[in-house]
Amino acid sequence: MANVDWDPDAYATRYRVEVSDDAQTWIAAYANTTGSGHRDYVYMPDAEGRFVRLALEESNGDVAYGIRDVVVKPPAFSESLNDFFTAIAADAPPG
Repeated sequence: MANVDWDPDAYATRYRVEVSDDAQTWIAAYANTTGSGHRDYVYMPDAEGRFVRLALEESNGDVAYGIRDVVVKPPAFSESLNDFFTAIAADAPPG
């Protein structure tokens, strides 16, 4: 449903994606504990909410977090695991 492009020198190794309808009550919709400083694809087929936030829990070092880009994809991006992996494959360079 989204992808996050991290700064390779300042990225989250552990984070959550949370959703909310009112920006008061947040529900964890996705968690990553193996961030590597590249592009992370976020699979959230059942998540719904008006608001989305990243809860950054741990970085790769002493520096802050660096996010280069966050792209929210349309629902078709992850309607199924096959759709999700097909979209990731289409986004990857050949080879």
